[in-house]
Amino acid sequence: MSKSDNEKAVAEVLAVNERLTAAALASDMVVFHELLSEDFVVSDPSNTIRHRDELISLFANSEVVYRSIDMTIDYAEALGDLVVIMGTESTILDAVPEGSPQGPGVTLHRRFTNIFRKENGNWRLLIKQSTTFSTEE
Repeated sequence: MSKSDNEKAVAEVLAVNERLTAAALASDMVVFHELLSEDFVVSDPSNTIRHRDELISLFANSEVVYRSIDMTIDYAEALGDLVVIMGTESTILDAVPEGSPQGPGVTLHRRFTNIFRKENGNWRLLIKQSTTFSTEE
């Protein structure tokens, strides 16, 4: 992949990532269906592996409700047919899934890795992993 192709892919994925962040804040099921790969899997801060339909269901049933998401990107690069972004995010949730170690209203500071794959000409989130490294009441 040429440098300009790499830069273009990264720019496209960063825009998709912003749309997904906005969708998480708005619980926008239309955007989730559009931008999450059919093969999507997440290892979330509650140490649970969730697939696409389970995650969408949590948002649709208001079991996950974000109040805020503040994301900082530390790394973004195209690697073959994938784009990887890594960074930190601070989030506050007003609703959390059963079994989560932190309750609503707690600020979670976490590291994340998001891996996107181009599918039928569109970038979609394939894998997300996030690990909480500190919390604030």
